[in-house]
Amino acid sequence: MSVTSYKSKKRTCAMSLRERFFGGEKNTVPQDVNKSAPETTINFIPTVIALVDYENIAREAAADGKIVDFAGLAELCRSCGKVAASFLFVPDHMTQDRWVREAYDQGFFVVSSPSRASLTVSVKQADTADTNMISIGRRFSDIIDGVVIVSNDRDFLTLVNDFKDKGKKIVLIHGAKVSPALREVVKLRFPVPVRNR
Repeated sequence: MSVTSYKSKKRTCAMSLRERFFGGEKNTVPQDVNKSAPETTINFIPTVIALVDYENIAREAAADGKIVDFAGLAELCRSCGKVAASFLFVPDHMTQDRWVREAYDQGFFVVSSPSRASLTVSVKQADTADTNMISIGRRFSDIIDGVVIVSNDRDFLTLVNDFKDKGKKIVLIHGAKVSPALREVVKLRFPVPVRNR
């Protein structure tokens, strides 16, 4: 390999993900920066993270006598781009659920979200899964090209808007009871893969 082609290859690889993604799904770069050569098309695969609200989707699936198909969910996330990380947010009272182990085996990082006392008079406990999902999503928002949100919950509208403001891709994987506001804002949507118990 000549020094010139090595420099060109190095320059192409050194381009940031944002630079390559900015032009759309395909971007062109010269084959050799020192010559006026024909351009080569690069097929760009966006880097995404997956944020899964376990209790939200598992509860809906259970109401229909089904369970979340984590193998199918992992495959669906991979079809949205190169998955840098997949996070499964689980309330601490559900961490021993046998389906959580299945998700872990499919490559999801399990994040236990402790409960906190609700501010209302009731004895209901509110978990911190949504807060943790939003926090982690925001931490990644500058270094990835998009996010896959797996939830029905309208609490993620702020995160969706943060990603939209930065020009990032957003995919929503949801159940039948998805928030109408979330459905309206996110245009690329898929149903949660479920299977029989």
